[in-house]
Amino acid sequence: MKAEVNSSTTNNERIVVDQDILPIFIASNNHPSEPLDFCGTGFLVYQGLLMTCNHCVKKNPPNNSNYVIAIRNKEGIYENKKLTTIQSDVNGADLAIAKVDLVQKLRLVLSEKFTPWGTDVWTMGYPFTDSWQEDGVRKFKLNGRYLQGYITRDFYYDHPSEGRRASFELSIPVPGGLSGAPVVKLGTREVIGVIYGENDVGTIERFSHKDPQTGKDIPDLERLVSFGLACHTTIMNNAAFDLTDRLPIEQYIKLLEKRKNKLE
Repeated sequence: MKAEVNSSTTNNERIVVDQDILPIFIASNNHPSEPLDFCGTGFLVYQGLLMTCNHCVKKNPPNNSNYVIAIRNKEGIYENKKLTTIQSDVNGADLAIAKVDLVQKLRLVLSEKFTPWGTDVWTMGYPFTDSWQEDGVRKFKLNGRYLQGYITRDFYYDHPSEGRRASFELSIPVPGGLSGAPVVKLGTREVIGVIYGENDVGTIERFSHKDPQTGKDIPDLERLVSFGLACHTTIMNNAAFDLTDRLPIEQYIKLLEKRKNKLE
């Protein structure tokens, strides 16, 4: 299935990360398949297993369509790979996994270590994905971005609708489309969390005062500073699904590795 997706980046500039960190779409079941809606970012957490945020794959696709990832083939053309058995974390975290017919190239691994404040991290995803209509077909242009920063703190973020979340706050902007991207410790392939949103922190620049001529109050001026938010390592590693036999995903992947090593 070939997706009508364009990219402004040349083949020579691309590296292996875009074979493991991938854009998620809803696409038609037609041949060739046509992307209908961009949903976010996901990454291969193991062979044939994609992890993302649950809110990226939560809504039901329209009739005759499915969730897919778009991946660039050797000819530089994007093809759709269908996501199957999409499942959300049984613990209620904003995480989901799905099966996909792909093999890891980057070989990201879930971190088992404590990650202190100030640790340098990077992420990659597909914010600012452009879309337009052309001859009755919806077209998309991917704008993949690599972002680098550090952990500013770990804390409990009070989500407006989903309650408290153990989270990392990051010195990385998180525009729409980056949700579901991995947060990777710089210089390693260790994933310490999954991007899910941003934390807008406001500071008062000037208090309200009365206009001397009209007597009306002039409102406060507020400056917003935005930080990236990612689920904490413990939340990610303890996420469990029917696909993992309800085992924490970190434990499940270790079990798969043991079975693989025995076969070898």
